[in-house]
Amino acid sequence: MRRAAATLMLCFAVGALPWSAGAGSLPNPATGPRPGPAVLYAPLATPPVLQNGGGWPAPPIMVSGAQAYRAGEYLYQDYVYDDYGANTTGGPLPPDPVPNAKDVTFGGQTGDVVYPTNVAKYGYDAADLLEFRARLAPGKILYRVTLNTMLDPKAAAVAIGIDTGPGGRNDWGYGIGSLGNLGLDHVVVASGDGAHSTDVSGATASVDAARNQIEISVPLTPPSGSKWRHYVVVGLWNGSSFRRILANPTTESPGGAHGTKPPPVFNVGFRFNEPAVRGDLAGLVANPNGSNGTRTAGAGHWREHAQALALAARDISAFHADIDFGKLAAGANDESGVPKTGFICRLYASHLSLGEGAQPTRPMLLGAIQPYGLYVPTTYRPGTAAPLTLELHSLGSGYNQYAIFAPNIYTELGEQRHSLVLTTEGRGPDGWYHDAAEVDLFEAWADVAARYDLDPARTTISGYSMGGYGTYRIASLYPDLFSGAFAIVGPADESITGGPSGGRVPQLEDTENTLHLLDNLRRVPVLMWDGTNDELVPVVGPLNTERRLHSLGYEHRLDLFPGYDHFLFSILDEWGPGRDWLGDRTIDLDPSRVTFVSLPEIDRPTLGLRHDHAYWVSGIAVASGARSGLVDAQSFAKTDPLYMMSNVAPAGTAPTPHLQLGLTPTGIAFGPLPSNAMRVSLTDVSAITLWVERAGAHAGAFTLTVKSNGATTITLAGTFGERVVNVPAGTSTTVVSL
Repeated sequence: MRRAAATLMLCFAVGALPWSAGAGSLPNPATGPRPGPAVLYAPLATPPVLQNGGGWPAPPIMVSGAQAYRAGEYLYQDYVYDDYGANTTGGPLPPDPVPNAKDVTFGGQTGDVVYPTNVAKYGYDAADLLEFRARLAPGKILYRVTLNTMLDPKAAAVAIGIDTGPGGRNDWGYGIGSLGNLGLDHVVVASGDGAHSTDVSGATASVDAARNQIEISVPLTPPSGSKWRHYVVVGLWNGSSFRRILANPTTESPGGAHGTKPPPVFNVGFRFNEPAVRGDLAGLVANPNGSNGTRTAGAGHWREHAQALALAARDISAFHADIDFGKLAAGANDESGVPKTGFICRLYASHLSLGEGAQPTRPMLLGAIQPYGLYVPTTYRPGTAAPLTLELHSLGSGYNQYAIFAPNIYTELGEQRHSLVLTTEGRGPDGWYHDAAEVDLFEAWADVAARYDLDPARTTISGYSMGGYGTYRIASLYPDLFSGAFAIVGPADESITGGPSGGRVPQLEDTENTLHLLDNLRRVPVLMWDGTNDELVPVVGPLNTERRLHSLGYEHRLDLFPGYDHFLFSILDEWGPGRDWLGDRTIDLDPSRVTFVSLPEIDRPTLGLRHDHAYWVSGIAVASGARSGLVDAQSFAKTDPLYMMSNVAPAGTAPTPHLQLGLTPTGIAFGPLPSNAMRVSLTDVSAITLWVERAGAHAGAFTLTVKSNGATTITLAGTFGERVVNVPAGTSTTVVSL
């Protein structure tokens, strides 16, 4: 299950989309590095596909399935990686003719059309509509279409159908045929070889291959104040017509017909109500191939379910835009077509340069534009900082998972806590929240912080299955970003044999085993939900996690549900105790005690991922030859309460009766009297920086006591500058003037 580390550099773009949220949406300590990786704080990227040429000044919507009028332009934003064409399967699903780059068990598509095998030209994504725009010019209408992928400007074509009023035809021509009773008066097709139209003389098209954009000029003059109905479809182009869907793909022809004659269309625009479909998860567990000729689960994950059914029926009449030329002429601004609350499919621009298109191996989604799901509660008001909950998706699923399979998560963890809820794609269904998938998480978070007002002190993290693993991993690596965690059926390790081994059997252990990182959760209380009959995450793994947290003396709780398998929590869709656990907890960026393990083997410096700091501790250098380094630093200059821990109640009742293991704070113990001093215990650490003012240290004599198993260089840093202390192995005490 392992993969090679990504070797591409993370580069920050020079340009940036404007930030609409203040600096207060992300943590900003007085001194020292900010929590998390640098990409969380980088200006938003502006890749070529988001850049405007002359005459197109409006900023993109970046909300899929939305439309707006901005500064004399009409804009429609499509979903990305939703180009699967028609649903062509008429019975239990046969194997697709070739592995589809985005088809996975629980996050699969409804459409069945697959790309030609010439990946360098088509890249599994060549007919993926990203954006559609329209504006007026003297004597003509200008359209601009942006494709998500353009490896070859002539690989795909866009067809625009225009209905100006009563009458018209239904056959689009160019091999498309009829797509419903549309009454088309004009059809214009454009690709890298120009514009084509049998009924509009003088239409032209130009391509900006660097920006994946096709600009189309149509010499038509709409009557003043009129509205014309528009349709738009995208397919593959052979120079004179759209490429027919065959049974099996060739180097130039798409496949997946499964004995039907689907239209040669991969993607349809103007899908304002594209549903996220729950499907029958229980039925899928019993019958993975589905029943009654339909996909019983996963439908809607890529937000193309309605598109696939409409193309199969050759009726896309529901997918249209009535473009108001009066608004365009007046330069009106109308954002009524952009959702403000509820579940929203958003897009962000990545700093990662991985290429274009998709691929069968991870990361699967390569392009600069990446999707994420965001629930915005109805109580959200711009200008008032709201909590943020990260809700990480399962293996084989995607950013729409909870809108489909567990929508009550948004009600209970989001709406009822007045919290935004973020689910990232992770560059595909199996990224396990490391490498490119880890970068994706923080880039999407940065995008949310740029567009919404967040309270960085009230950020929590949760997730299901692989998302539960991600909860352990991300919370452990970045504990100063989270006030609480809720892991649902999450394994401790990417390999399920690694969690139960507890690291004692190295050959069974993945390098991403979170059992090595749990020391870092001193300030992040964790609730774990697991079932005794879980067929995918053996219960011994969660028990090992609970035992480790118990031995560390940290606040946590394992709710163990008798008879539950891996999926029952999602089917029941009840999360009240998780809601209450996350609650309204807040983060203390400057606690009196910091414990942190640095594990360099999981760092990815080329991706900007170096896990060597938390709170007021930074620059942890692991000693040569050691696998990890452990820091345990306690300041006596702060008077944080010291909580006594007791075992939790052995049983719970919600959402159903279950066993409980864990520790809960039950009282406050008195610590030593405050003093301008610190005690640090180091294991296999050769260098470290301590931002002592954040730990309560003040000017004057500062006493530093260090216990280390090797020689260590300690840098005391703050507004006073730096003081370097070289300490030998053993225990030593040094008095430093600050």
